[in-house]
Amino acid sequence: MHLHLKNISFKYSNDDFEFSDKNLFSNINLAVNSGSATHIIGKNGSGKTTLLKIIVGIIYPDEGEVLFCDKSICKNSLSYRKNLCYLGHKNGINLSLTVGENCEFDLRNQDKNIELVLKKFDLLPYKDTLCSLLSSGYKRRVGLVRVILSSAKIWILDEPIIALDVDVISEFISLANLHIESGGIIIYTSHQPINFLAKNNSEYYL
Repeated sequence: MHLHLKNISFKYSNDDFEFSDKNLFSNINLAVNSGSATHIIGKNGSGKTTLLKIIVGIIYPDEGEVLFCDKSICKNSLSYRKNLCYLGHKNGINLSLTVGENCEFDLRNQDKNIELVLKKFDLLPYKDTLCSLLSSGYKRRVGLVRVILSSAKIWILDEPIIALDVDVISEFISLANLHIESGGIIIYTSHQPINFLAKNNSEYYL
């Protein structure tokens, strides 16, 4: 399993954006293989979040394409989405549901030990708590637990460890490394260093 970003270019078309006639980034070429993590690095405003959204398929590039197993994600969307889990700046949780309900929402999780993962993230005492009542850091934990419990092989993570304490970050890294070792892919942005498996962790600079 692999992803290939081929000659990706993007510019804002909204006239309200300054420099909207210029590319945010151009000719992005990146190959990501199974069992690896790729850190997208760049200054604020360089387009890191935009690039992740292009990889996910939320927005489309002006030029180029994203290939999943050598097929465009536009033509192979069903297979791609089955293998994809995205955590953006928002946490991807339903605030009207409890922590447990959010984690059990995806039926593909039924063979996973939800309570064990909740315990690792210190969320088990809050299993029956509405997510609307949680702090921003705890909401982020729920979002990460949903990623970990998913059956997706490709994780696209935008600042995954923001608002998390050191112990929770350590637990996340341990579980993410298991994902990598099992042949998973992680593409992520982070202002804080994340010590994924060094031999399988690469960097791409925008």
